[in-house]
Amino acid sequence: MNYIYFAWITAIFYSASGLVGKFAANHKLKNQWLYSFVWSFVMVILSCAAALYFGFGWPTHWGSIIIAGAFSALTALMYTFAIYMMDVSVLSSLYSFRAPMSVLLGALFFKESLSLYQLFLIGILTIGGMAVSMDEKMSVRSFFRKPVAFALVLILLSAIYNALVKNAASLNPYWTTVFWYNLFNQVFLLPTIPFFWKELPKIKLSDYTHVAMSAVLAGIGGLTIISAITGNLGITMAILTLPLTLISAMILSHFAPNLLEYHTKKVYAIRLVAAVVMFAAALGLSNKI
Repeated sequence: MNYIYFAWITAIFYSASGLVGKFAANHKLKNQWLYSFVWSFVMVILSCAAALYFGFGWPTHWGSIIIAGAFSALTALMYTFAIYMMDVSVLSSLYSFRAPMSVLLGALFFKESLSLYQLFLIGILTIGGMAVSMDEKMSVRSFFRKPVAFALVLILLSAIYNALVKNAASLNPYWTTVFWYNLFNQVFLLPTIPFFWKELPKIKLSDYTHVAMSAVLAGIGGLTIISAITGNLGITMAILTLPLTLISAMILSHFAPNLLEYHTKKVYAIRLVAAVVMFAAALGLSNKI
């Protein structure tokens, strides 16, 4: 199957995972550490089960696997905290910044040149990021807030993480990479247990349902993204910036305002236009990566 199909499948399942995950954060689990551990644990079980079915072996390059697992745990933890901090429609749209971050990382570490056209697109993305984070106050100050800064750091780490997974998959067999880096992901999250273990007796089993569902959706996306980024990292990242989550959140806010988030039609219109512009700019940058 062409990597483009895998990229689209990943985008759809990641979007659904974000929406279900936001619902769980709003209405089910209030402890971010517990949410992150359970979410990762379920996803690891699914990924490792698939690897067991298709067959895996011992990695030939352990270093790449361990580093990918460490960044996987870090990005999963930060993503969970971001879900609790901000609107899922804003968070998902800010992921368009992965493309310029990849370009800037290439210029910084690999001495790749930046054209005026690329700098122009990065400027467009920055302006779009300010617009997509606006709320009813209609102020650009909404972009210069701690949750947005946290999300941008998360997205930078996510760009590095995806590159590390691609590197690990190029050095090791596909299912070997899937099994071991997911296993190390959970190992690196074990030190977070003291932050939530006392709350475990107070939580009903049903409260984990939506977190598990979000993890299942993300787990499917996690399996398909490796095939996608192995084919083409830049195009895959561009497809993942499509405003699918924003559009879904807009629709849901109309029928169920208290489900995920709620804003006026004017705010969502501005966010949607900004997200589409950011996607176009990210796509242009991805073609240059």
